[in-house]
Amino acid sequence: MTTTTLGICRLQELKALTGLGRSTIYAKGNPRSRQFDDTFPRRVRLGAANSRSVGWPRAEVLAWLELTATTRRVG
Repeated sequence: MTTTTLGICRLQELKALTGLGRSTIYAKGNPRSRQFDDTFPRRVRLGAANSRSVGWPRAEVLAWLELTATTRRVG
């Protein structure tokens, strides 16, 4: 697992960093879900418009983790 802030996290790395499962990750990004989290990083497409490959900006994921940890300490 890479610890640099540059680049894109693929699903497996995102799961390892957050401890969340696949369905929870996609639910956090879906505004129609009860688990929607407006602060969760948005996924980005990694290819042509018809490509199904997605990733999440690593810097945004790390910032979200820090925000989540800070919120838990304060709350």
